[in-house]
Amino acid sequence: MFYSSYASPASKHVVDRNLDLARAAGASSLLHVFPLPPGAQEQPLPDKDFVLACPLAGWASKQWPMESYTQLARRLERELGLTLVVNGPASSADVLAGIEGAVPHISGLPGLIHATRRAKAVVGVDSGPLHLAAALNKRGVAIFGPTDPERNGPYRSSLEVLRSPHAATSYKRRGEVDQSMREVSVDEVFTALERHLR
Repeated sequence: MFYSSYASPASKHVVDRNLDLARAAGASSLLHVFPLPPGAQEQPLPDKDFVLACPLAGWASKQWPMESYTQLARRLERELGLTLVVNGPASSADVLAGIEGAVPHISGLPGLIHATRRAKAVVGVDSGPLHLAAALNKRGVAIFGPTDPERNGPYRSSLEVLRSPHAATSYKRRGEVDQSMREVSVDEVFTALERHLR
């Protein structure tokens, strides 16, 4: 009743949908850049190359199993000589400490930006840190399950998306890891990471 015009975005990805709305409102010469501050070191990081993972997400159903990170950490060290650094806020310290073979990195946003810039590659799930890595054009792997990567995936990035062929799109905020996330194997993630690292 109060609107004089309507816009129906045709794009699938949420970033493009918002750009469609901006165009409908009269914007032109839209830029696809994501300026970010340099970040700041909040915690020590390894002196050598490392892979950064942020295992937590807003809903547990979007998370890859924590035991998979332990297996990945061991394999990265054994086969590539790389450390897996797992990042999260102070409230996640106990969870991160439970990922054997990984180096916990507790930080806020400035520390996350700094660590992401320093990482040789990243492993992420559908969460803010993954989209930050995409904005920084980092190489690595994005693990998706219940959320649709065509709609919510890393935007125009060098991250390779892995998703079980059995995944069913759902935006229900469930409290347990989705089965489709469990179906993405450590072997698949390691192989994809290795491709990006070499």
